[in-house]
Amino acid sequence: MHTSQLTKVFNLVLRYRVLHVIFWCYQFISLSHGMKGFDDRGYFIYVDTGIVVFFQILLVYFVVYYLVPVTLEKGKYVAFTGLIILSVVLGALITVGVQDLVTLVLKHRHFSSFVVLPMILSRLVEFIVLIACFLAVYGLTDKYNSERHKDKIEQEQLKAELDFLKNQLNPHFLFNAINSIYVLIREDKALAEKTLLQFSDLLRYQLYDCGTDTTLLSKELRFIRDYVSLEKMRCNQDLTITLDLPVPDDSISIAPFILVTFVENAFKHKSSDQPDNFIEIRSSLNKHVFSFDVINSVGERQFVESTHGGIGLRNVSRRLELLHRNNYKLEINRNNNHFSVHLELNLNP
Repeated sequence: MHTSQLTKVFNLVLRYRVLHVIFWCYQFISLSHGMKGFDDRGYFIYVDTGIVVFFQILLVYFVVYYLVPVTLEKGKYVAFTGLIILSVVLGALITVGVQDLVTLVLKHRHFSSFVVLPMILSRLVEFIVLIACFLAVYGLTDKYNSERHKDKIEQEQLKAELDFLKNQLNPHFLFNAINSIYVLIREDKALAEKTLLQFSDLLRYQLYDCGTDTTLLSKELRFIRDYVSLEKMRCNQDLTITLDLPVPDDSISIAPFILVTFVENAFKHKSSDQPDNFIEIRSSLNKHVFSFDVINSVGERQFVESTHGGIGLRNVSRRLELLHRNNYKLEINRNNNHFSVHLELNLNP
């Protein structure tokens, strides 16, 4: 047996040693109780039972922790079956032989020929039942561990994809914000300085509050208010902005940068060829169902661009699918006059 296999056996025995000890103690007690009718000398009953249980332990662990990994798990089914039969037969013969030897030493007599065959058959049945039971438990445990390992891999892959999508959204936001400040530097340096200070607050939120899987909904909505204020400074006066974002309590959390993408999209694709531009941003919380609506006016050129969708909308849609599966609703509607987004999330505290 290789060193790695010995280490595996040792670790498995340690992990389940308590249950194993309890089982084998019960096996020893039940067998010794059943043998009391065959012999009047109490100490010999326990010696005889100890021999049987000792070989049962050897055979069961040999089959489960050596034969199974070496043959069965490698698809060698014929070899596994043959070795099982051989092990059971040899185990029964050796066990009865040792029992007979101990009987000779302690009681100065051999087993009667009428007793040997029934004892061998009895040991065969016991070994087969024990091995079958342990193989069943081993199979169920192995299946459970495999499912856990599979779930762990899926969770790691899911987290990796979510991190990738979030890391794409952050530079996307930075690009839009820096582009806005760049435009202001050329038009109004004083306003650009003020905007840059606000941008530092937004960047602080992104760096320190968005590093985890969730953030407080109140912080996310505050971030949106600050972002809208930043955009107001560079937008034309003909843009009407309606902002209705009630502050929720601090028991509700949400994945960061889920909502701001829709707001970014509204400012990016607002109409540039009509005087009555508008953006409406509203949210509500009914128990744990959070609703978020963004509506903005669009012109013909913006309508064509928004119809194709950008990386921000695609990524946030994918994140919603991964994070909330069927526990959310996202509706995006486009027509010649306006672009609207309606999101509903079930946010449990």
